[in-house]
Amino acid sequence: MASAPHHPAISAADHPGYMSHALQQAHLSPPKPANFRVGAVLVDADSNTILSTGYTGELPGNTHAEQCCFIKIAQQHSIPEEEIGDILG
Repeated sequence: MASAPHHPAISAADHPGYMSHALQQAHLSPPKPANFRVGAVLVDADSNTILSTGYTGELPGNTHAEQCCFIKIAQQHSIPEEEIGDILG
């Protein structure tokens, strides 16, 4: 089993800190002429925990950064992607 990803310590409500982390994720995206390099960070605001990160093209297909976050959350909880709202709600 893979180890948990390392995330930086970011203070609660530090929106610029989370945006900076999303930009770091964006730099991992492979440059392509027709795609923007975008990063995403999914945060549990109640616990100030980073639940997932993603970047454009991280997963197979033409995946968006936020889509990668959701796919990884679904995989972590062994549920279909359509049901992630149940665990995030």
